[in-house]
Amino acid sequence: MKLQRTINGHKVTAISPTAQVGNGNGMIKTIVANNPYAIGYISLGSVDSSLRAIDVNGVAATDDNIATGDYQIARPFIVLIDKNAPDNANNFIEYILSEDGQKIVAEEGYIRVQ
Repeated sequence: MKLQRTINGHKVTAISPTAQVGNGNGMIKTIVANNPYAIGYISLGSVDSSLRAIDVNGVAATDDNIATGDYQIARPFIVLIDKNAPDNANNFIEYILSEDGQKIVAEEGYIRVQ
């Protein structure tokens, strides 16, 4: 089985037709929390007592391990704005990256920008 295939001109990951697929952290949390055999992929800040993050190669999924790259299953959070967005949209991005904004990011369980 190929790991990727093309559908409607777009390369996509080939997923087993028997796999449960969800979009978004909430849906994946629900699927995994209700199936003892399920494995999902969500943001660390979304992990709560209904499930647990797994170690990868003996490394725990912690803020520090993710930030240093020791936990090898991670993805960046990408913020996009429309090219025609109002000029003050950049103020929001600047706030997110500020010390106050990054404090909120960490308080919510997500990884600060280094």
